[in-house]
Amino acid sequence: MKRGLLITAAILVSAAIVAAGVFVARHDWAVEELMGEVHEGPASPFARLTAQTPAAAVEWSKLELILPPLDEMCRALLSANDATIRESSAGYVDAVGHLRRAITERDQPALQAASQSLQKSCADCHFAGGVGGDLPTR
Repeated sequence: MKRGLLITAAILVSAAIVAAGVFVARHDWAVEELMGEVHEGPASPFARLTAQTPAAAVEWSKLELILPPLDEMCRALLSANDATIRESSAGYVDAVGHLRRAITERDQPALQAASQSLQKSCADCHFAGGVGGDLPTR
């Protein structure tokens, strides 16, 4: 009886260690950290984009400053440890490409469309069953 209990405990501990190892191996800390930096808070590039998109007089020079962090986010998603993150990043990467074009060409209707596309890609990943999982609503 005692030996069976020890074997069962050892199996459970081994399974927990393997599960934790799989989580750590598949979890991409860089993506998680960048996601927070780029998308959270009133000074984040994403917040600055959403503030400028509906403006009557877009401040294009301010929008140019958000492109490098968005590009960095794209690179992190495309090189994520988890293949499902890499595979699901296409919408985000496409939207950032459209944003870059709209900002470069100073095209406000294209900016609005690209911003909506970016927001949709975020919702697809985090709220519509994508790999990002459900985020808490604010």
